[in-house]
Formats: sequence, C-alpha cells, structure tokens
Amino acid sequence: MTDYSDEEPLASWEAAFLPDWEWEAYDKVEDENGLYFGRVRSPNTYDRWEYGYFNREQLEEAGAYRTDLDPDSEEPLFPDGGEIKDLVAVYESEIDALQSLEPDRDKYRGEHR
Repeated sequence: MTDYSDEEPLASWEAAFLPDWEWEAYDKVEDENGLYFGRVRSPNTYDRWEYGYFNREQLEEAGAYRTDLDPDSEEPLFPDGGEIKDLVAVYESEIDALQSLEPDRDKYRGEHR
C-alpha cells in the first residue's frame, strides 16, 4: 500500500454534522461517480487516520465542507464537480433551518408509522 502521508490530497473535508470527522481524498475511482480513495480521521478511528473508500453521498450526509479551499473560491466542492452553492443554504433562523429538513425526515423513519 502506498503511504500518502507526504502527498498533497486532491481535496479535504471536515464534517459540520459529525464533530471531529475529517476526510482526505488522494484518488478518484474511475467509472464511479463520486467514489474516492483516501483516509478518514474520527472518534471512531481513535483520532488516527484510516485508509479506505468513501463517496460523495457520505460527505453530503455529514455536511462536509472543503477545508483546502478559500471560502470565497469558485472552485468545485468535489474534485469531480459540484459547487458549494449546490449544497449550502442561508436561513434566517435556526428554526427555519430545522424546518427545511422536514420533508427528508420521513425517509429515515421507514414506511411504518
């Protein structure tokens, strides 16, 4: 296995919804939309880097944001495209932000209510 500790990652993210989670992508898997090889550091890995595959959907679910870009940059959020404006919204209040999640809430509850 290649040691990536001396390489510059293609992209790096931190999670807004998962405290102390970080991802670094070193390679994008061809023919797979949004699949990256890289490493993750989290409380689940005892704050050590663990190598493996992760995808764009996982980053989106965690509310991940790029840490290797200037916040005013127009560069894509993901190495294969996608911009911050595609995922980010500005709300007047915390209650407005929470209410915006209401339509998606049922998909996590399952079909039985």
